[in-house]
Amino acid sequence: MKTALYKLGYEIEGEFSQPLIKELKKWGEIKSDGSLSRCSSSKHLLSRVESLAEYASPPLHHKDDMAEIRSFFTLLDKAYQNKEFHFNNTCGFHIHLSFTPSKPPELFSTQFMEYFRELLKEKQKLVVKRRAANRFCRIVIDESELIQEETRYRFVNILPAYNKHGTIEFRIFPANKPQIMYRYLIFTLGAVRQFLRRQHHLAFEAEIDDTTEPLTENYSSTSSLQVLSNNFSN
Repeated sequence: MKTALYKLGYEIEGEFSQPLIKELKKWGEIKSDGSLSRCSSSKHLLSRVESLAEYASPPLHHKDDMAEIRSFFTLLDKAYQNKEFHFNNTCGFHIHLSFTPSKPPELFSTQFMEYFRELLKEKQKLVVKRRAANRFCRIVIDESELIQEETRYRFVNILPAYNKHGTIEFRIFPANKPQIMYRYLIFTLGAVRQFLRRQHHLAFEAEIDDTTEPLTENYSSTSSLQVLSNNFSN
């Protein structure tokens, strides 16, 4: 079965005004988050009573709901301009993606982690520079950690996120201006699609290659993809 994106969701940590929280509850869930710190700069203080919180979107279809997603970030951008929303360096923007099949072997691999990390270094240099030392989204990790259920604090969180939410979680991005967070989301969707196209093309080439011995198993499930655990197969 060819792997495809299914749904997406995102979590945005920050300071929200009480009126904005009331409005955001129409769009998703507002959760408390004790790990966040308030902004100390007076120019960033909100115009009305604020709360440190995390907004969590519902699961959204990566194609059908894109207009709704754009509308949400437009709303949040207006709130940012009106000082109803702000963020600091303790706040993160986490992206969750789900797939069909639910445990795609192409993505549950060190190969995908390395691919995404190199793309970040090439296309998102400022993010890597600012977040590389953050212990909640470590970008330099030991390969063996990828299959440890208790280790979710890495730039891409695979097994813990799958076990809890049925998703892969991208933790590297900081909370930022809403327009920039939207670009982070589009970047992540594009990176995943590009990787899946590449892997599908390689699998197709392997299946039709008549210059070598016939393959006895599907290319996408072989060790050449460095799948980390048999539990990742369907």
